[in-house]
Amino acid sequence: MAKQPNVRTNIIDSLLSTNVSTPDGETILVVTMTSAYAALITKDKFTSLKDAEDAGVTESNDLTQNNLVWEHVKDFYTFPENEGTTLHLLKLEDTVTMTNIFTVSNNAYNALDLRLKTEGSIRLMMVAVNPTVTESHTSSLSSDLEAAIPLAHAFGILQRQKQRFIHIVLENRKIL
Repeated sequence: MAKQPNVRTNIIDSLLSTNVSTPDGETILVVTMTSAYAALITKDKFTSLKDAEDAGVTESNDLTQNNLVWEHVKDFYTFPENEGTTLHLLKLEDTVTMTNIFTVSNNAYNALDLRLKTEGSIRLMMVAVNPTVTESHTSSLSSDLEAAIPLAHAFGILQRQKQRFIHIVLENRKIL
């Protein structure tokens, strides 16, 4: 099996002025899902796994809809220090690709940019795409994720220029 290159981008920003106080740790989960699953979810902000489950993000819905939404929320709240931290949810249609999310003027890109603008306090963005097609690639990275990495980098730089200092985590699974 071929070894995959490590890709890591760090942008360090220092300010010599007073920042407006914002809650640390506010996170957004940008995730694709079936429209049927999206219709079951009644809220888009949570402060605990139970809060998300009460709003329709459940393990049984993950299994029924063949999507990993509850799984990602559960992973976030597995860490005790995240309990009480606001997790925002941006639901995207399951036809949206990782590349779509970071392509300027795409509907998914615009929805994400608007959400970051209106919320203002998000510091971590987790992006997860539930694959709907089998790819023929043999590496551990999908071609969609490989194409999205430089676009996500550019998105992060643009957000930084807008004084939105966020970290971006990309997660993409391949159908086996």
